[in-house]
Amino acid sequence: MSGESPDAVQWPRMDEYFDRAADGQRTPVVHPAGAAQALSIPQSQAERMFFYAETQGRLGPQQTDGSRRLLINDRTPAPIPGGNRA
Repeated sequence: MSGESPDAVQWPRMDEYFDRAADGQRTPVVHPAGAAQALSIPQSQAERMFFYAETQGRLGPQQTDGSRRLLINDRTPAPIPGGNRA
């Protein structure tokens, strides 16, 4: 894996990851390690982005195994901290 790119660049990809996880699932669960691998980003960045998504009400609290329940999937992208830097 390479170093971190700005979170603002990764949010659209993370939103797609959440959408794929939720597709057809009654109670989708996501894990930062899976997101990091799927998006080819450092796990520390995925964990930070998951924490932010939790503060926005998109993910439930972290479970003992590190997973989080996806709370909403309305296809509304998460607001990007610091604005759009694409």
